Amino acid sequence: EDLEIQPTRSRLGKGLGSGVTVAAVVGEGRLTDSLQPGDISSTYGGNPFCSALALEAIDIIEREGLAEKAERAGRRMAERFARLEARSRCLGDVRGMGLVYGLELVMDKGSKEPAPRLARALVEGCFQAGLALIAPLGLYSNVIRIAPPLMIEPDLADRALDILENTLLGLE
Repeated sequence: EDLEIQPTRSRLGKGLGSGVTVAAVVGEGRLTDSLQPGDISSTYGGNPFCSALALEAIDIIEREGLAEKAERAGRRMAERFARLEARSRCLGDVRGMGLVYGLELVMDKGSKEPAPRLARALVEGCFQAGLALIAPLGLYSNVIRIAPPLMIEPDLADRALDILENTLLGLE
């Protein structure tokens, strides 16, 4: 039978393992129901310690409504990034969803020439102001990855975005 696979809006991240190695397979029931034990295996498959931690992480995510909180925080971030992209001369693209975004820095929006030095200066400036970002990523080292934890509180997210915005606009 031909199966047409439709993308879903479900997401699963590393947070499931709470810092230990855990893997998960997610798929439509009509596909996953056909799997037998051992059909999909991994080096760490079935580790009882890691499995117990993953189950506890799932309980916490459900009990504290972290998925819903993350969805609200992600919408707030998307709105802030859209406003920042409109104000900034060198924020060439904002891409992402949920709580994970990439901010692509360019010399100017017309040429879209990558701006790796500006990206490095943004990371350093944010750090000096109290916000730690990871090193620039991407082929040209001009993309800043934003990926806060699921449990980020709105006021903390706003403070972080204020630092990012003020630092970026101050560098232009």
